[in-house]
Amino acid sequence: MIVENILLLASRFLKENLNKEIQIKKVLENNNFNVTYVLPGRRINKNGFTDDIKKYSIYKDNSALYIEDLSQIYSLINKHDAVLLGSWKEYEQIVEYSKKGVKPTINFNSTGGLDHWLHGEDIYCVKSEFVKKHLIFKYNLDNNYKNIVVTGSTMYDGINNSYDLKIRNDLYKRYNLSENKPLAVFFPKAIEGMRKKVRIWFKDWDEKECQLYNNKLEELYQNIIIKTKNSGYNLIVKMHPTAYTSYMTNSKFEKDYWENNNNVKTLKVEDTINCLQILDVGLGVNSHSALDVGFFNKPFIYIDSNKFRTPKDINLQQFCTIPVGPSSHWDRRPLVDVNPWFPSWCGYFSKIDNLEKLLNDIKENKIKINKTHVEMFNSEFWHKNDGRSSNRISKVAMKLFSDYESIPGYKYTFRKLLNRII
Repeated sequence: MIVENILLLASRFLKENLNKEIQIKKVLENNNFNVTYVLPGRRINKNGFTDDIKKYSIYKDNSALYIEDLSQIYSLINKHDAVLLGSWKEYEQIVEYSKKGVKPTINFNSTGGLDHWLHGEDIYCVKSEFVKKHLIFKYNLDNNYKNIVVTGSTMYDGINNSYDLKIRNDLYKRYNLSENKPLAVFFPKAIEGMRKKVRIWFKDWDEKECQLYNNKLEELYQNIIIKTKNSGYNLIVKMHPTAYTSYMTNSKFEKDYWENNNNVKTLKVEDTINCLQILDVGLGVNSHSALDVGFFNKPFIYIDSNKFRTPKDINLQQFCTIPVGPSSHWDRRPLVDVNPWFPSWCGYFSKIDNLEKLLNDIKENKIKINKTHVEMFNSEFWHKNDGRSSNRISKVAMKLFSDYESIPGYKYTFRKLLNRII
């Protein structure tokens, strides 16, 4: 079998970076493969695409296909020699169908966060060694399991992660920010989405307990806004990705919640990357956005995050090879128990009552994150933040294609199965 035609499926719909899988398409096309880029609709992936994509010329320029029906995906698999998927929880049936057809099948990471799903693909290209260790634990795999390959994520491929004064000036002007104030960006969960999720996470709770949890969280969110403004910062809220795509919530409701009820600016989704490039500090409670802020070499503050129970009891710190907790304490005694939501990050932890002082210390350059710590963080959670993960993933894919071309499909499948059993 000669592999020539590749089916490339996007993961979730992220308006923050529409380019997140396209770099792989370009790399494979430059190596003389024919690539069909597919955007699965919400009947296939609940967090998938809508016909809203017609607004975006980037998809048209890359001949992307918007597919709403699973049977159409199966038909495309039949017409292609191999399948590459952005890892997503709802793609198990797609993988199963691809494997039945003895197609080389690879998933890769193209989103933020720490999630990755194993559905029986030949190879899993994961974000980092940390994620690999977590998956081996989660799926009860042997420590020498060979099918998980660390490549990095395509989430920010092809993007400059360094500070740009021109971008800062433009963003400050468009959002009417004070020139002499630094920029803090707050990363909350989607409000309506969180209200629904708490009921799903804690099924043993009654309505009163769920309401209390959400009220306490939203009260903290409001206090963070007040104290950040009091500290002499410009403040913008970067809403949760699901708030922009109206998944489990409504984008208008989320925007109104912040702008009308809390008198704070919200970030336009298309400005996300530029904002990450020029912000001075990120803020959050139960967010994974420390990942994204750290990728762009900036500090993140978790505030009172230890006061909110997580939906899972897995201790993520056990998978870290770097010190746990905020990097402010890595060289002394690490703060182990302050944040159950994220195991280790570049920046600080603060109680709400101490937030103003901490923000002022950052603003006055009394404290700053260590460059070596930033490098350690990105190596731990992103593998590399060099914008070349698509190249590494494509290289892994082409090696797999070569295996399939040199060994009859059924023998290859048997060999892989045998290796897994051994």
